[in-house]
Amino acid sequence: MEDPTKDISKLQDEIDKEQAAVKKATGTDLVPRSSFSGAVLGIAGGLVVLGLAFTYAQMLGRQTVMKITAGSIGGATGLVVGYALGRYKRS
Repeated sequence: MEDPTKDISKLQDEIDKEQAAVKKATGTDLVPRSSFSGAVLGIAGGLVVLGLAFTYAQMLGRQTVMKITAGSIGGATGLVVGYALGRYKRS
């Protein structure tokens, strides 16, 4: 068995060659870079709305409402921050 880092390097080189060939043939990358921004922002907005909606739900216990609110708003924040960092690293 070869060294795993060498195998990974070989695979990465092959992927890079194929992507370069596709980019040369089509003039674009395989996946457009801005295609997911609307989906990410939509999901994040939905999570914020969900979190705010549960604050008005009076039939649940106060601790349950706070847990769901914190989780959904934290998830939305993490999603947006992760997306922003990913876009920053690509450029």
